[in-house]
Amino acid sequence: MTRQEYPWFRLTRILLLIALAGCCTTVLYTRVYSQFDRMRIKLVSTERPSSQGIVSVTLQERTRALVGSGRRNVATDPERYLPRLAGTPVAIVLRLGNGEVSRTVAVSINDSEIGRIVLLPEQLVRVDFNRLNRPSLRSGDKFELRSNGDGWSLHSLEISNTHGFSRGHFSFVITPFSTDRYDYVAPSTITSLLVFGVLLLLSLSLLRFDQNKIIRFIQAAVITVILSFFCTILSISMVSKYQVLLSISTFWLCAGILYLPVCLGQFLRILGAVYTALPNQIHTRISWVFRIARARFVSLTEEQKVNFYRLLSVFGLTALVVPYPLFGVLTQSPEFFAARNTKLSDVIILAFVLCVVLPGLIVMTELAVEKINKRAAKLFRSLILVLLTVAMVLPWLKDLGSIDLYIQFALALTAGIALAIGYHRVDAVRLFIVLLSPATIVVPILFILNADVRGALIPTNQAFVTPKIEQAPPIVFVVFDEFPLNSLLNENYEIDSGRYPHFATLAENGYWFRNTSTVSSQTMWALPAILSGTYPTARGAVPTRRYYPNNAFTVLSGQYQMTVFGRFLQLCPPSVCTYDQEVPPETLTALMADLGMVWLHIVLPEPLTKNLPTIVGDWRGFAKARYKDLRQPNRDERMAQFDRFLMAIDGSLKPRFNFLHSMFPHMPFDHVPSGQRYTAPDYQGTQEQGRKLFEGASANYADMLHQRHLLQVGFVDNLVGRLLDHLKKHNVYDETLIIITADHGSSFREGVPRRALTSENYSDIMLVPLFIKLPGQKTGIISDRNVETIDILPTIASILSIELPFNVDGRSLFNQNVQEKDGKTFIQRSLRKSNLMELDDGVANSYLSLQRKVERFGTRTQHGLYSTAGTTQLLGNDISTFRQTKRSRVKTRLSNPAKFSRVDLAKGRLPLYVRGTVRTRKTDQIRLAIAVNGRIAATTQPYKEKGKRVFATLIPEEYLKDGPNDLKIFVIGRNKGRFVLRSTD
Repeated sequence: MTRQEYPWFRLTRILLLIALAGCCTTVLYTRVYSQFDRMRIKLVSTERPSSQGIVSVTLQERTRALVGSGRRNVATDPERYLPRLAGTPVAIVLRLGNGEVSRTVAVSINDSEIGRIVLLPEQLVRVDFNRLNRPSLRSGDKFELRSNGDGWSLHSLEISNTHGFSRGHFSFVITPFSTDRYDYVAPSTITSLLVFGVLLLLSLSLLRFDQNKIIRFIQAAVITVILSFFCTILSISMVSKYQVLLSISTFWLCAGILYLPVCLGQFLRILGAVYTALPNQIHTRISWVFRIARARFVSLTEEQKVNFYRLLSVFGLTALVVPYPLFGVLTQSPEFFAARNTKLSDVIILAFVLCVVLPGLIVMTELAVEKINKRAAKLFRSLILVLLTVAMVLPWLKDLGSIDLYIQFALALTAGIALAIGYHRVDAVRLFIVLLSPATIVVPILFILNADVRGALIPTNQAFVTPKIEQAPPIVFVVFDEFPLNSLLNENYEIDSGRYPHFATLAENGYWFRNTSTVSSQTMWALPAILSGTYPTARGAVPTRRYYPNNAFTVLSGQYQMTVFGRFLQLCPPSVCTYDQEVPPETLTALMADLGMVWLHIVLPEPLTKNLPTIVGDWRGFAKARYKDLRQPNRDERMAQFDRFLMAIDGSLKPRFNFLHSMFPHMPFDHVPSGQRYTAPDYQGTQEQGRKLFEGASANYADMLHQRHLLQVGFVDNLVGRLLDHLKKHNVYDETLIIITADHGSSFREGVPRRALTSENYSDIMLVPLFIKLPGQKTGIISDRNVETIDILPTIASILSIELPFNVDGRSLFNQNVQEKDGKTFIQRSLRKSNLMELDDGVANSYLSLQRKVERFGTRTQHGLYSTAGTTQLLGNDISTFRQTKRSRVKTRLSNPAKFSRVDLAKGRLPLYVRGTVRTRKTDQIRLAIAVNGRIAATTQPYKEKGKRVFATLIPEEYLKDGPNDLKIFVIGRNKGRFVLRSTD
């Protein structure tokens, strides 16, 4: 055996290659990915119409930045990043929209004009300026846009050190300055190229290409393409002011492709050398197995070999197209299984069906067709290859950014046809597809062995301690979902008793802790925190007893009978809990149907997923939601669950713990306070201008959904009233401990996320209702002490006069010896990382949000929810009492006119949602009146959605009548201080 044949020598070679590859990759990373520090400071994100021909913006410090957020919050804290731009020119990016008249807009900073913009009629333009003078922008600087008239508006304003930033795997940007200004953290371009070249030559000297010509050609081609790509990126900044930045995932993918084929070949050679060095006995046995397998394979006919290759090809491609993307999503969201109470055996069967049964059915179908007609079988095989390739390519195209729907399908179809032709005509393509077959085994094994998935699937039998309870009153514990405190309040920071009388009654009879905050904006962490009294910081935590072994259910299980309704039932030991009997146990059929909907959302482009059931907001019933209205149009699962919850509460005073996690008032919004349902779009997961709700939305857009939310909160108040009446009817209200809270809130403010915490919306998301009525309590008490939802469990223990047999992070709200917390704790986390943030109590931030709600919707009566500010007095009036002038130039078109022509008040959902499009050249605010059967039922304002100008609002159900209904839209105007109506027909 020569020196080069020893395994250790080959191992040394491969280790040296890996070291050089790492150095080479580091140089590439430094130059390609971290070329300079990218910063964008957004000053205006929502439309600002001109007033007296002027729009001004002052650069000043925003609300206090998030402490310990773990990420750069440039958009909400410009003061922190302005010094980073000091001494360098910046790009000033403006987006302006114009009306019917041409305007010239002068742009100035601190009264120093930097340029002029000519706006043509009905034009929306983006303009970039470079600010070359010194000093750079600072807090207090004033941007001013001035024109000789109104009718135009500023849509967005940001300052940046780059132009043309784009999302996706590649970002092509232009820097407004010499790139050397930010090269102090990296070697120069020429140095990088030289170092990269030397390292690459050293590593190439270690490469040993495969002896097979086809494989050697593929290896050389891949390496050439990747090297050319990297060299092009490195060279662009040398000859122009353009820079190319890669996403981190794309960078590592390219770097891996550069070395992986050769490294794999080297490892195979090492394995071969190790095999040769094995003892003769082991060598003989392994050789015997391989000889038997080879003999069996050689004995196959050519037709059997073709079928075998065909089998491997279909199995490999199917594994990569169907289970692989599904398992990728489920690995990141293991709470999906915990919420459904899925068993490990069901998941194993699911993996077997997707990875074995599904491709097996495809192959069997092809064989059956082949017996009838071989040409048809070949065509069927090609069709399967095309469809699988299209399904594989479409998600990649979605990630690349905003590509037209038809272009996406054209590119995917082209790739599919090319692969099908290559499969039949090129041996290398066929061999490549066959080599994908191990995915059939690797994909499901990696998924099932994933620690997070196993943690959600494998039940735990951890022992728990149950303290003895001397006084054990009945307990009713309700957790509502996505319920911000401000939704209940009036301008005096009190319960709005006019709109929510039952919450007001509960506050009058019990404790209302109106400074209560959640510790997470995600149910999968917020709900266990409520029940366990601990911060959800465990790595990989999902709502099961494996991660929360001690909680309210285990503490009370010694004396209490338990009835549990809602999701995450694995928090409660099955030996002591009675679950919702009407909810069928998880079945493989339901699991596969729901995952089918998830797969369609992954594969299909966004325009084609609009008609699919949403897969956010809940964890089950996606496929059922697609068809349930055809079977039971009046059935509402959330409402039916609450009815079953009430039926479980009897008149017994025995120790019983009735727990409900209700998905009200969470989206979808489809209820009004009376309980009547309506049909309207579900905006969960919706994006506007490429950003999540409501980050890219206007104020009127946000108001439309805020209206629907507040009306659904009125329905939640109705449910609370039914609960209190039920307890009183059974004569257990006085003796029952009642706890009502929410897992987290949500924001309905334009320009900020709905659920992701920022310094502008954190009070909307953190502050939640908390009502506790003690047994025998008659008088209500309002407490403003600093409370967190993790304090609820220790408070229950204090009420029951027991000591918790485990440590908690919360503290009893009735223990006066415990010092009140100075601030609030919020956990921003992913599945594997958690980050504790310390924030203030949020009262000031909360009041700003509350003031906005009051200005738009008023208080005390439901009427304000159906009108825009300043038009409430129009509601209920006959249109004949208003002066109707000539027809308006504004034209409207209803989206659902047929629903109003055949209304049945006693059957099904009512057409309470009015939506339509608006056609007008005006850019100023327009107010519309919705008249139903001759009376004004609602007023609203148009907004832009998906590039169209639309209007949408709800109308009160009492304005409708059986049969045909007359619905008209008017533009609201003013004439000599009086309202006038202009028809839009």
